Amino acid sequence: MTSRHPTPATKAVVLGHARCGSGGCYYLLRAAGRDIVHEPFHPSKWEGPWHAKPYDILAETDRLLAEHDGYKHLWDHVPLQVNLALCDHLVTAEVPVVHLRRADRAAQALSQLLAHATGHWGVECPGERESYREQVGGLRIDLDELRARIENIETGEAAYLERLRPGRLLEVVHEELYTVDVDLRRATAARVLAHVGLSVEGADLSSLEPSLKQTTGTLCATIANIEEIQRAFGLRLC
Repeated sequence: MTSRHPTPATKAVVLGHARCGSGGCYYLLRAAGRDIVHEPFHPSKWEGPWHAKPYDILAETDRLLAEHDGYKHLWDHVPLQVNLALCDHLVTAEVPVVHLRRADRAAQALSQLLAHATGHWGVECPGERESYREQVGGLRIDLDELRARIENIETGEAAYLERLRPGRLLEVVHEELYTVDVDLRRATAARVLAHVGLSVEGADLSSLEPSLKQTTGTLCATIANIEEIQRAFGLRLC
C-alpha cells in the first residue's frame, strides 16, 4: 500500500494496549455499520515467528483494509519492533487510526493482571461477571509484576505514538470514553465516529456504559493487598 491513494476516511484501525477500552470502541464502530475485524493478529489466530516476518502482517493489513472497513489490534499481541513497522505502514498509507490509552496506567496494568489470573477478558456471557468477581476476591497482586506492566505500557505507548502522530491519528483517553459524565462520553464518542466519517446522531453508545466495565473500584476493593497497591501506585478506585 502506498500514499499515492490515501486510505478512505471510512476505514479505521483501532489500537491500544490490553484493557485500554478498545473493545467498547470496536463495538461502537460495529454498531454504526463499520465492518471492523476483531484482533486479527491475536496469537491464537496468527502464526509466528513474529520477529522474522513483520512484512506478513503489513501485507495482511493491506488485505484487511481492502476487504473490510478496518480492524482492532492490541499492541500486546506482537513484539515491539513488529508494531513499530506496522505504525510506519499505517502512516505511509494514510490510514485513519484511533489510539486508546488510559490516564491511570496502574488501573490498566491491574486489570491486565486480573484478566490473566482469572481467564476472563470479558464478562458479556451469562455467569461470567459472577465468576470473575468470585475469583478476584482475595487475590494477592505481585507489586513487581504490576510495576513491570506499567513500565511496559508506558514504554510501548511512547514509541508507538511517536511513530503514529505524523499520520491520521485520533488519540482517545479511556476515562473520557467510559465516564459517568454523559456529555463528555457523547462528545468523545462523536470524535471517534467523526474520524471515520460518521455522526454521533442516532449512534448506539451502549457499549460505553461505565456499568459494563469489567474491573470496577468496588471489585478491586476485594483484592487482598489493595491498600498496599494504592500506597505504591496511587491507584484510584472508581
